Order: sequence, then structure tokens, then C-alpha cells
Amino acid sequence: MGTLFETLSEANEVKPVAEINNQPVFSFEDAVKLTTADLMAVKAGEKKIDLGVRQVNPDGYTYARSKRNHVAIDPDRYFLNRYRKTKRNGKTIYEVVTDYRAINEKASGAVYTNVLVAYEVTQDKDELVLVPKQITDDEFIKGFNDSLDNESMAKILGITDKIQNAKVKADKLEF
Repeated sequence: MGTLFETLSEANEVKPVAEINNQPVFSFEDAVKLTTADLMAVKAGEKKIDLGVRQVNPDGYTYARSKRNHVAIDPDRYFLNRYRKTKRNGKTIYEVVTDYRAINEKASGAVYTNVLVAYEVTQDKDELVLVPKQITDDEFIKGFNDSLDNESMAKILGITDKIQNAKVKADKLEF
């Protein structure tokens, strides 16, 4: 651990690896740098600890969760993928599978399910377009042998996150 200035400088250079649910997410190493900088700033009197309002469990004796300032993930595991690249009507299409279990079982020659979800990723003007589709386990085992880098997957997962968190109008049952 260095001086306060060195620690704060290191923490200033940290960039999130992704954004999940509109919250920046960091690698474990970067989250440690940020937390260390926060703790040193508290000790130096530059920052006050904010515990926030903590939700109590129904038993009334324990807290449901602690406040956290930084969320950490393993980027290699979060961005794990397999893809194949095809051309259709002169357009390049990437079909990307993000199923962690299927990717890990692929080496054995069989996966846990007969059908997997793959995202067809295409470029439309300046935007990526994702269309989910189903592929068979044989297609996956034989054709999805390459992996996209973390930066590319961050773009794709950012779009899937927006799709999954989109507000849907809730209807009532009326008979």
C-alpha cells in the first residue's frame, strides 16, 4: 500500500469492465483499488462513511444486505462466449452463444440440452442489432469454436441487458 496520493491516483485510472443494470462493474483487482482508496480517504478524514438505510429481514434481527460501493466480477467468466461467423445476403452475421454451462460441457462432445439460445448480431448503420434464435446442440458443438474479446462482448451484453430490463406494459386479467 502506497501513499494516499498514489492510491487515489491508481483508483482514478480504474475503468469499469461493463455496466449491468445501470451500475458500473469492475474486475476484482480494480474493485480492491477503489475500495482501498475509499478506506484511505476515510482514514484521512477526506470522506465520511455512508451506511445508508439498510433493509431489515422479516425476522427483525438481521439485515437483508449490506451497502456496497463497488461491484466486482470475473470478466473472463462474465464475457465467456462461443461464436460462428456467417454471411447472408452480403451481410456479416455473428451468432453468439453465452450459455456458461454449455460452453464448459462442449469439450466432452455433449451438452446438457438439445436447444440453445444464440444471438444473431448484425450491424445496422451505426448500431448493433441482436436477434435471439435457437440452435441445436449439434450445431453448437460442431460450429461454435471461436470466442469474441471482452470489449465486443461488453457491447453485446449491454444490449441484452437493456432488452431484459425494458419496461413492459402490465395488463390485468379481464373476463
